[in-house]
Amino acid sequence: MAANEFFFYWYFREQSLIDRAADVFNFLKSVENTISINEWTTTYDQKIQIDDAENSIQILLNHFKKEIKKHYKVKEISDSFSENVGSVITLKSVGSAKIKLKFIIGASHRNIPNSLIVEGLSMQDSNMMSFFKLAISHFNVDWATVTNFKFADKVLRRSTNEFLVGWLLYLSKKIKFDYSKLNCEVQELNNGVLVQVTDTQFDTTNPTQVEKVLSVVQVLRNNKITKEMLTTTKNENRV
Repeated sequence: MAANEFFFYWYFREQSLIDRAADVFNFLKSVENTISINEWTTTYDQKIQIDDAENSIQILLNHFKKEIKKHYKVKEISDSFSENVGSVITLKSVGSAKIKLKFIIGASHRNIPNSLIVEGLSMQDSNMMSFFKLAISHFNVDWATVTNFKFADKVLRRSTNEFLVGWLLYLSKKIKFDYSKLNCEVQELNNGVLVQVTDTQFDTTNPTQVEKVLSVVQVLRNNKITKEMLTTTKNENRV
């Protein structure tokens, strides 16, 4: 079975660089309780250790500042800088888990929202569900999914305005919709609705699961449920 990946998206929220760094660190600290990983490494092989908050937040802050200075082509930037520009940081777990987190925080242009992409997450469905709910709650996301990205992108032939569908789908309460039409297990979660489309992680070789995913996609299309419904003002970013 091809690996499922996590995608979390939330639209523009102004946040200083130091607050962004602390936010990412606090998320990693929460993750430790879910998947028992207490050490990460950055793109530049710097160690983020959960038991060393001060030093780890400083490493994250320096990374964000480096990205912002590169964007604006300036030599200095303050910790309180909060304009909505792109900061990307990739973290890899240290040890056998081999989990990769890619944060895109802010937007370097109007087509990129804040997001978190998680690759290589290998564990039991119950723990993956816990991780999914943790990220949704921590970042108060607008929508999220766990799916096989290649299948969703190619087989479903989705437009850029459609939601990715797979094992799990979370949509903000900004989406007004009768979820009973999906014929899926649904639960209220945070400020939105969690839809479990398939009974286990999405297996693209399982015809029953593929049929179920396709049926959900079709219902969303028929009811015109798109990402555009989450962008309530002209100043918010769109995927």
